[in-house]
Amino acid sequence: MKKYLLVALVAVFTVSMSFAGAFNPKDVAADAKWMVHVDVAKFQVSELGQYIKSNPDAQQNRNQMAAFREMFNFDPQNDLNSITMYGSDEKHEHAIIVVQGKLDQPKLTTIMKSVPGYTESQHGSHIIATCAVGCSVVADAAVNPVSVGNLPMPSVERGKNVHICFIDAGKVIIGGDIETVKKAVTVCEGQAVSLDAGTVKSATEAGSWVYMMGKGDLASMKKVNPNSQCFSQMESAELVVGEEAGSLRGKAVLTAKTPELAVQMQSVVQGLVALALINAQEEPEMAKLAQAVKATANVNNTEISFAFPVKDLIKIAAQQIKAHVKMISAPATANK
Repeated sequence: MKKYLLVALVAVFTVSMSFAGAFNPKDVAADAKWMVHVDVAKFQVSELGQYIKSNPDAQQNRNQMAAFREMFNFDPQNDLNSITMYGSDEKHEHAIIVVQGKLDQPKLTTIMKSVPGYTESQHGSHIIATCAVGCSVVADAAVNPVSVGNLPMPSVERGKNVHICFIDAGKVIIGGDIETVKKAVTVCEGQAVSLDAGTVKSATEAGSWVYMMGKGDLASMKKVNPNSQCFSQMESAELVVGEEAGSLRGKAVLTAKTPELAVQMQSVVQGLVALALINAQEEPEMAKLAQAVKATANVNNTEISFAFPVKDLIKIAAQQIKAHVKMISAPATANK
């Protein structure tokens, strides 16, 4: 039983991305090659966030959530402010997660200490807790919460250690490599160089509507190779997503090696939109979404933007969920 306590503890800091913590460049090391930030608090109060919280599927887990809150004195839906993830290379275990929220540090520390193999090490004025991650499938799901192609998102190999350090009662750092965690602690303490806000300028200046942002230096991450030849020629990518005036908005800026490649990327996006419109009769919802996408090329940059009414998006999501439920329940109904 105790080995699953750590799993649950790590899960609260990661799986809660099921989606106010504004992005703070000082939480990210200067040599980060990629970063993702989710302002969970802002998303939770958004129209889309409120829909997800009130979704019947979420209500089915009410009892489990109540038990979770009782055990950890932590409510992921209300106490989690933000999650920032970043890495300085392509190794999953070198990725760092910085979580901010209303955390009961004494209680969480007590729970960690009950896990077999728990150890502590001193780093400056902070204590880094180390616990072995078991080989169970449940443990895998907890420490490998996000899968986005072959991007180097945070993960810890089975049988390896996870390292956790509370910077203060409201901020905790999690990672799979203790030296990387030590460096992350030093960065958060202002004792090492942090990320220059200018490197994520389009995200930080986008406005208060943003609740998710990310940036990747694709040129330096050779193992992150998209299937598309055109995508593989991109130098960097930056993305912001959020809500404004009742619309879900997003903007991606892809920087190519040459202006010609930027124009090619624009053509690829426009081709995908055209394909969705051709199939409008079979998939009208996808056609509506496609119409909201715009792509422009400027020198080496391809800018892709969209704005879609949240109410319409929720209607489409509800229809898709209903169709999916009907499809998976059809065999059971037919066999009766």
